[in-house]
Amino acid sequence: MRDWRGRDLKRRHLQAVHGVQEIIELSRDDYAAHTFRLLPGGVWTFETMSGPDAALRLESIGIEIPLAEIYQFADIVQPDRAASAE
Repeated sequence: MRDWRGRDLKRRHLQAVHGVQEIIELSRDDYAAHTFRLLPGGVWTFETMSGPDAALRLESIGIEIPLAEIYQFADIVQPDRAASAE
């Protein structure tokens, strides 16, 4: 829980930085990402995506990146691979 509070505090600090439009949190154990995005009017939204076929969309710079590409060098064990290895 302490780690969760620390990440939340760090994210709130980043949200207060002038010019920050998006904050991305990547999982280290799975194909997963959380996107916090600043909307006009100062409201932050939250989007979650998961799975190697999902794509991370960065509106602030106009790109989309598949999570499989982000995690291509990570050692992520997919459930279907883990079951067939047993």
